[in-house]
Amino acid sequence: MELMTKVKELELENKDLKSKLQANIDYNEKNALVLGEKCKEIGSLQHMLEVSKDELEAVKRDKLELEQKVLALSNDNRELISNLMSVKNEVAEKMNQANEIYNKALGVMEANSKQAVGGTKSSEKLDEYMLSSLSAPLASTIPEKPKFKISAHNQEALAVRYDNFGNSLATCGGDNLVKVWDPATGKEISRFKDFTKPVTCLDYNLDGNLICAGSVDKTIRVLDLKTQRSKHCFTGHSDTINSLSTLLRSAKIVSGSSDRTIKLWDYEKMQVSLTTNYPSATFSVDVAQDDNMLVTGHNNGTLVIWSINKFGKVIEFKDLHRGEVISSVCISRDSYYVLTNGRDNILKLIDLRKYDVVKEFTDDQYTNTSNTNRACLSTDSKFVLVGGNAKVLLFKDDGEVDTVYEDGHQTRVLGTDWEPRGSQFATVDAYGGLIIWE
Repeated sequence: MELMTKVKELELENKDLKSKLQANIDYNEKNALVLGEKCKEIGSLQHMLEVSKDELEAVKRDKLELEQKVLALSNDNRELISNLMSVKNEVAEKMNQANEIYNKALGVMEANSKQAVGGTKSSEKLDEYMLSSLSAPLASTIPEKPKFKISAHNQEALAVRYDNFGNSLATCGGDNLVKVWDPATGKEISRFKDFTKPVTCLDYNLDGNLICAGSVDKTIRVLDLKTQRSKHCFTGHSDTINSLSTLLRSAKIVSGSSDRTIKLWDYEKMQVSLTTNYPSATFSVDVAQDDNMLVTGHNNGTLVIWSINKFGKVIEFKDLHRGEVISSVCISRDSYYVLTNGRDNILKLIDLRKYDVVKEFTDDQYTNTSNTNRACLSTDSKFVLVGGNAKVLLFKDDGEVDTVYEDGHQTRVLGTDWEPRGSQFATVDAYGGLIIWE
């Protein structure tokens, strides 16, 4: 009996031990699963750690590369600043030279006004100073924005020109007026009401005391800024006068007209000196500073270079602008180049020493909108300035666009001129607006 009881106790104890053993086995299996998950997490964290290390190394490399670039840019910036200061010093030196020449000219002018005897000799000396200052190689500065926006004419403004020293500028327009402005203040100085129809073109004489202007009324008037009166009126053309240019070394004017004639006028003798016919209407003329060379642009796209002394053709560039009107010609200060502007929306630079086209200027943003739209060269011939449809474009001498000025005109730009000292330029438009840029 006792043995049986002992067996039952042992069986119960065995059963309890088995139950505890199974519980331990289940617990260990569960811990093994958890341990496996933890190992996986540790492996993932180790991988992330390796990736983070790689990323950190990449960031360090990028930082080092950026530091090297910043250092290189700092060196470039210092070099650019140094170059800029050098250019500014050069410009200042050129401006000082020009001002010195100009002040000498003013001194001679004052002496001339006080001198009762020997006036001719003094006047010749003054002209020599003036002409030398005009041929001085002045570096041009690039204007950034409008200095003055002026409502100059009630109808379209057709032309703008500075005097030869930049002390004043003149505009003319469809309201039959010629107006003179102070470019330093933007104020009107004087106006002339002598024409009966739109005034298409104008130019100053050497000392800036006279303005010669041509009109749709077929007349050329010589306007005296001192007396505020029309000094002479020339008739002789039978159609619109599209362009004119004054000679600097003599009291003469060259004019081009739709009547297919080119005339040389003497406003001291008050007569026409020479007339020559050309098969196509003349829309643009310009005279070199030595008064020996004349350049004309025509309705058929042909450019002609003339000798003024003989008033004969030197060379023709036939169909230079593919049969389209040449709206302007502009001879450089040194007389080495002439810039042409065609209704084919192309500007061309011709070397007058080789009689060869050396550069063309064109851009999708430029459209020539007028038969008398004048483009011009900067004082150092390194830039080309032209007006388009509500835009003013500045080309570099390599043919690329440097700047497009859009914050100014709201309509077609019809004329441009660069101030002779190189520090500003002026533009006019079809609404009669004048903008002086600086």
